[in-house]
Amino acid sequence: MSANSVNDTAREVETLSDEELLAWLRLAFVFRGRAREAVQLVAAFGLPETIFELPRATVKDRIGREAASELFSAEAEAAAEKALTWLRRTPTADVVLVTDPFYPKELIASGTSDVLLFIRGRRETLVRPRVTLLISAKADAEGRRNLKDFAAALAENGVTAVLAGETEAELTGVAAASQTPGGIIIAATAGPDRVPSALCLPVWKKAEQAGLILTGHFPGTSATDVGYEARDYLLAAMCRGLLVVEAERRDPLLDIMRRAAELGRDAAAIPGSIHSPLYKGNHLLIRQGAKLTESLEDLMKDFGLTGN
Repeated sequence: MSANSVNDTAREVETLSDEELLAWLRLAFVFRGRAREAVQLVAAFGLPETIFELPRATVKDRIGREAASELFSAEAEAAAEKALTWLRRTPTADVVLVTDPFYPKELIASGTSDVLLFIRGRRETLVRPRVTLLISAKADAEGRRNLKDFAAALAENGVTAVLAGETEAELTGVAAASQTPGGIIIAATAGPDRVPSALCLPVWKKAEQAGLILTGHFPGTSATDVGYEARDYLLAAMCRGLLVVEAERRDPLLDIMRRAAELGRDAAAIPGSIHSPLYKGNHLLIRQGAKLTESLEDLMKDFGLTGN
């Protein structure tokens, strides 16, 4: 495969042959969240496309009957063909292979990484340090203002803000970070060809131009519970740390924070009024050890970030 340096921003899909890309796509379809196994398989046979030129029995002896059956299935082949067609027809689309220097090292270190990620936008965004920003769907005006300010400030200081980018509150942060090239990554719940709603469309378009939209799901995949779980894992795993802007005591965002804590990620939360239910989750996190954050300077220091 090609060995791009982090200074080479050419689309990966432009450097790979159809045969090689199809092979990687079939591997990605079968070895979801198990990139290490796929890489070991490629290493055993030299090139990804070589795997599909071998007798099925040879591959079965290496990975077992069930995995080999899936790998050579019509379903995997059709999914790879469909994805290849979409990639070739979409100018802003690309993939980031797990063997690529651009692939988030935090995801690899987490032990649960996809063989490849589908992206739309500027792949060089992935070389910047990242902080995930979380905010309740019920966020008030103060929370949205804080999210906007932190997202913009991080982006301006060389740190990419990672957001889900679906709720109206989240879109406030996406729009702010998208003012700076490389300032935003949207972790998506569905395939790279899907946008959650009409409300998201113009904001996601701007994010695609400034940063990128990222997902492990194949084109044509709709959002499901599994999709949200995978999205939440990206939010927890692919960053240096996470900042909670507003969260209620039982907010689902706290599940993301628990996963991030298991992965050893830094945690921070903005304090708020003791009378507001929208900050009960924040205060709980602070009592549990999350850093109390009142400014960008606090966040950069606590997360060990140096900025531009």
